[in-house]
Amino acid sequence: VAGLVGATGRIGPGAVVAAGTGAVAFGTDFDRQWRRVDGWGHVLGDAGSAASLGMAGLRAALRAHDGLPDGSATLLSAAADLLGAPEGWPRLVMTTADAPERLASVAPVVTAAAEADPVAHALCVQAGTDLAVSLLRAADGLADPLLAATGGLSMPALSQGAAARTLKFVPQANLANFDPIWGTQYVVRNAAALVWDTLYGIDATLQPQRQMVESEEVS
Repeated sequence: VAGLVGATGRIGPGAVVAAGTGAVAFGTDFDRQWRRVDGWGHVLGDAGSAASLGMAGLRAALRAHDGLPDGSATLLSAAADLLGAPEGWPRLVMTTADAPERLASVAPVVTAAAEADPVAHALCVQAGTDLAVSLLRAADGLADPLLAATGGLSMPALSQGAAARTLKFVPQANLANFDPIWGTQYVVRNAAALVWDTLYGIDATLQPQRQMVESEEVS
């Protein structure tokens, strides 16, 4: 509940999907409907999470290792650099206490490869789709809900190339209007204070430099 209120900035109908090592979505109208979707852990669920994406990446890497279709030599090489020889992967991601975190550590490898590797790109698209499906299910039945996504994996890179399959991606709030008078979200305030209203900034040598001004006169 706190995550939903923090992400949407209000107490009202809404849903949030939190995607980090795991993934869970929650939606409510703060009255009759309270719905949780997923959050079942990396073995049974957490679709679209970093652990889930990492596992999919390792599967694609091992398919390339075995010469099977839909494998990725790019992911095989990158995952081997991260985790060592493939023969050791099962022990690392299946029998250790930090298995979910180990799997999640592979997710950045997959997202980094997505721009050039079609297999990695498809895995990222699927992860973004899975998160969107969970979010929309959590919001199902709510009147005029606000939707939000939080967590380390809730990045626009996941939805690149998937615009035709996802309705909308909202990292925390909609930045259509940057005016802090009209927008009360922290992301709007930060954009206004740190970007639009920053006339001067300090460079690496601690010297003031113009940012939002073209010139000045000293009187």
